Order: sequence, then C-alpha cells, then structure tokens
Amino acid sequence: METGALTGYMDVAQVTLYVFWLFFAGLIFYLRREDRREGYPLEKDDGTPEDIGLVWFPKPKEFTLPHGRGTATAGRKDQRKEPIEKVYAWEGSPFEATGNPLLDGVGPATWAERDDHPDLTLEGVNKVVPLRADPDYYPCDGDDDPRGMTVYGADGKAAGTVGDLWIDKADLIVRYLEVELADQPKPAPAPAPKPTPAPTPVATASEGVAKPEDEDQTVAAAPKPAPAPAPAPAPTPKLAKKKTVMVPREFMRVKGPNTFFNKLIGLPSTQPGIYVSALNAEDFKNIPQIKGNDQITALEEEKITAYFGGGRLYSTKEHAGPAL
Repeated sequence: METGALTGYMDVAQVTLYVFWLFFAGLIFYLRREDRREGYPLEKDDGTPEDIGLVWFPKPKEFTLPHGRGTATAGRKDQRKEPIEKVYAWEGSPFEATGNPLLDGVGPATWAERDDHPDLTLEGVNKVVPLRADPDYYPCDGDDDPRGMTVYGADGKAAGTVGDLWIDKADLIVRYLEVELADQPKPAPAPAPKPTPAPTPVATASEGVAKPEDEDQTVAAAPKPAPAPAPAPAPTPKLAKKKTVMVPREFMRVKGPNTFFNKLIGLPSTQPGIYVSALNAEDFKNIPQIKGNDQITALEEEKITAYFGGGRLYSTKEHAGPAL
C-alpha cells in the first residue's frame, strides 16, 4: 500500500476530510442552537409560541451575577401584557395602543423588564449617582453647568428647573438631569362654618322689670350681648411639595442666547436654558418616578428612557403625522 494508506481504499487524508466535515456540521448545529437563546421561540400575533421541536433549542443557561446577586437565566421573557389591539383582523396587522402609549410601554415607548436594582461598578458601588452624593465629581472647567437652568418642553413652556446632575461614575459623563417641576398650588380648603351665637337673655317683668305699682323695686339690667367673633382670615393656598423627575441627557439640548450673527441671519430668539423636544411641559408630570433619593435602578432607567422615546412619536400630532 502507498504511504498514508490505512486500507486498500482509505488513507489518512480521506479520514481527515471526513472528520472535518463532521466537525463543521456539528459546529453549524451548535451555533444555530445557541443563536436561538435571544428572540426565540418565535411567537404568533396572539402570543402563542411556535413549535420548538425536541433538539433545535438549547436548555436554559444560568449566569452567576456579580456582587452576590444570585443567578440569572438567559432568554427570560417579559410577563406584562401590553394594552394594544390589532388595527385589522388579518395576520401581520399593525397594532395600536388602547391607553396612554407613553405610560403603557408600547411602540417606541417599549421597555424591558430589567432587574429592579441599581447598576454597579466593578467595585460594587452604585454606578449612576447625583453629584450631591459624591463630591469627588464636578463639571469640567469651561463646560456649561446646567444646574439652575430652566427646562422647556416642545411647546416652549417652562416645565421646571434643573436641581442636580446624575453622573455615570464608570464613563464619567452626565446621564440624567434632576428637574424640579414648577410648583402647583393646592386647592384651598372649604371655609369652616361660622359658629351660631347663643341667644341673648332678656329680662321679663317677673325677673327684675320695674312694675308701676312698685317703684322701689330694683331693676335688673339685661346682660350685654357677647361680641361677635372676628371673621377668620381667608386660607392661603399652600404650595405642594416640589416634584422631581429625571431627564435623560440624550433627549435634551443646552441653548444659550442668540449671538449677533444668529440675529443677523434671522434665527428665532430663544431663552437660554434646557430644551427637550420629545415632551411638552405638561407631559413632565407623568415621567416615571424613582424610589430612592440617591440611586436609580436599571428598571427605572429603562422606563424613563422609554417614556422620552415614546414622546418622540406620541407627544404631539406633528410627531405622529407624516413629514410631508
């Protein structure tokens, strides 16, 4: 037999080629199973999953989370039910929101059910914090400090004032502006009913009134009426506690006063401040709130960013309508 021959009809090169073919087929099968961990199994319009078969999907994989936060399973699905309905009856029909799309999480306002815990750095501390919580961070010299600036919505109305900056300690950038919304007066309480004064006693003839036949009888003077109580002052409307909301950095622009060149070419005049084109001033009051004063969770970040993303389509008719 020739060199390298194993038998009269098979040699080492031929066996190597067959082994490579088997390995390559197994590699393709493995990769096609692994890429089904995200976005699979496919679902129909009514949410029913398609048949996944016996061998085409891998078993769920668990990952150990850092900082002792347990484990997480890959491919975890959101459990919430979106308030949407079909526009048409046929398969593949588009959906439309049935409630407030900004808060219901549909369309561009969709958010994922991330963990309701703050994102941490490698050292195990909160990654996104306000400047007041860590004095080691501050705005760079020469950059605009937006604290104290007025925030304007897409309708040009003032929504509030920037109170603090929330920074990303890992990337050293500003993530959010903490905005104090404009004060809203509480309705004045209903005035209390005035007390009814007690009737003034009047002396009768038998109780001290002088009789003509008895001129020496002492006359008892009737007691003076009690002075009427002074009217209570009108209640002063109290101001509600200031509500703070978070504005993502990606959805705002810092604008200063127009320069001489801008005025020369006819650009419209703008007040210096923070401009948010995704929301109207009235929409700021419904921005999802955070539970902590100095920390924000991954789920809260997801909902806030999705709210502003939905505002790019749903906040005004101009956003939802055609460009031409």
